[in-house]
Amino acid sequence: MNSIEFLQDRLIDMGFDKKEFDLNIDLRNELGLDSAELVDLTLSIEEKYGFDIDFSEIDHLSLYEISKIIDNNI
Repeated sequence: MNSIEFLQDRLIDMGFDKKEFDLNIDLRNELGLDSAELVDLTLSIEEKYGFDIDFSEIDHLSLYEISKIIDNNI
């Protein structure tokens, strides 16, 4: 499973419909992830990949941008 598939699966587990998002949708501003969901996503990334991501430092929080960060750190 690649990082994008992992992220998509996590969003689906959180209750989002895959039809609601694409690779470039802003997870905070367009999809509507709240702070608790971002923490859950951060913990999932840390558990799977062994590092955490500070989402506050990312301007456009998209699946694509998060997957680039993951792929550059593994």
